[in-house]
Amino acid sequence: MLIIALATISLSFFSIVQTTNNDSSLVPEPTKDFSFLRRFICISDLFSKEQWQNNKGRSFDDDGVHLTNAKKHPVNACHYALFCYDEFKRTGEASYKEALIAQVKYLMDPNSYHIIDDNSIAYPYDIKFHDLNPPWYSALAQSEAISVLIRYYALTGDKEALPVIVKLKNFMVSPQEGNCGTKSITPEGNVWYEEYPNSKQERQVLNGFLLAIVSLYEYSQLFPSDTATYRLYTDAIQTVKESFKFYDTGSWLKYNRGDARQVANGYMKWQILEMKLLHEITGDIYFKDLMMLVSSYTYNKPYDSPGSKLKDYDFSLPMVVDKADALVFAGKNIQYTLSSEVSKITSTYKGTVPELSKMYDSNLNTFATLKHVDSLHSGMHNITFNFKKKLLIGTFSMSYSGLDSSAKPIVDIYFKDSITSTNWSRIKPEISSEPKTVTFKFAPVKAQVFWIVFSNHEKFPVIKVSNLAFLSPSEQVDSDFRHYATPEIKGSKKGVALNFEHKGMSDIVVFHKSATDSKGLVTEKWNPLKTYRKIPVKIYTDTIKVHKFLIICEPKSGSATIGKVVAQPL
Repeated sequence: MLIIALATISLSFFSIVQTTNNDSSLVPEPTKDFSFLRRFICISDLFSKEQWQNNKGRSFDDDGVHLTNAKKHPVNACHYALFCYDEFKRTGEASYKEALIAQVKYLMDPNSYHIIDDNSIAYPYDIKFHDLNPPWYSALAQSEAISVLIRYYALTGDKEALPVIVKLKNFMVSPQEGNCGTKSITPEGNVWYEEYPNSKQERQVLNGFLLAIVSLYEYSQLFPSDTATYRLYTDAIQTVKESFKFYDTGSWLKYNRGDARQVANGYMKWQILEMKLLHEITGDIYFKDLMMLVSSYTYNKPYDSPGSKLKDYDFSLPMVVDKADALVFAGKNIQYTLSSEVSKITSTYKGTVPELSKMYDSNLNTFATLKHVDSLHSGMHNITFNFKKKLLIGTFSMSYSGLDSSAKPIVDIYFKDSITSTNWSRIKPEISSEPKTVTFKFAPVKAQVFWIVFSNHEKFPVIKVSNLAFLSPSEQVDSDFRHYATPEIKGSKKGVALNFEHKGMSDIVVFHKSATDSKGLVTEKWNPLKTYRKIPVKIYTDTIKVHKFLIICEPKSGSATIGKVVAQPL
């Protein structure tokens, strides 16, 4: 994703290179007001400089240009440049400005980009990637370079950057056919800017498109007379609103529309910050609703990467109902790193130890495929974990998929307090489930051996398990938001209502979903295009349906409260 260390180079970089065709007639009159620029928070709030200093495969050349695996990489150079700009504005340290300028020198060097025609240029990838053959050109590279060069121009006033910015934008918004641009059309007929143009596998990646919107906004602010580009920006916002549902699984996000892969933990934190940035620049409450919704998905999903400022940070924390019918945060469960805690793993399923260890990879796309052993078909399939030491465990969770999409695994859990003990104790948990995820909470136990028995394995000839986690008891932590999903409510023919008391909240948004029955409700998703801020919420229907609400609130302080949540038929 991101990478590398700070470098020191000369500051004398005004008009450092000449573009191959410095056609000033292409360039509209630029603004003198740069108050529109925002911190690039999806980088600057996510990483410290350790991301670049202590990351394998990242280095600098003698000119201070960021390298990825010893090669220049336009996107990663832009990531580093955007970080350095924000750090320079925050700290005033000259080394950050010098490092930014080193990346800009590389970006403005005519040897770094391809001339597509008189009006457009593009940074190439000269590598084969999946179904793409070199050279190919990414909207992500062009859009981030636009954002970098606008910041460079705002900082230095170097007009040599302006025609480069214009030609990059011209390429990005041109059709992808013939490798002449990055624009495609979604199945719904909306414009999309492709991170991987012309790729069928990597079709319409959400992350790259969100950053393309940022660059179109900044471009239209740099050149306020270019109303055509401003329309492209507003059209792209509408595309997100009509397309987001195709990436939302109901509990996580997919990477693209070409396959079913889901993004990793760190990627989700990145995208939450992108949504926050889009809310800041657009003022559109939709992006705040989107940010709050996705924040509720990422609870207790750590991101372990060099320099990660948000390794264990939760943007939103779940609430539970206490004895006084108030919603309170029950604390945060800290996930053990099983790759360092597990001394031995055994199972009655087919599969090697390396295959079984895929279960506790935090990437949702990394599954352990558990297959029945025929001779044990009538028995109980199980997995046993031996830990290096006793662990205090209060929660066990896992994500799963199987051939029977309507079923979920029934799991019995046992533990021993030491490897040598002969006494097994059974755990009686409270069980909660999301689509394709099940969580078992119980009174904390000290365990060195954990035994997981799949009681209904015959319904799962093959089960794929990922993101398996053992969690410690909770502790009090801070976050941006709190969230609570109501139990299922059966409405009347007229509909359903939700009401609750609240105090000390900056914002409260309510999401709603409904279906004809409980099974259908599980597969329904929250709709960020239809949210509610006026309490009570009343949903009118003409048939009897089952309903569920998701309350997400933004507390002003730790004393903010929500109480007496009542959902009932109209």
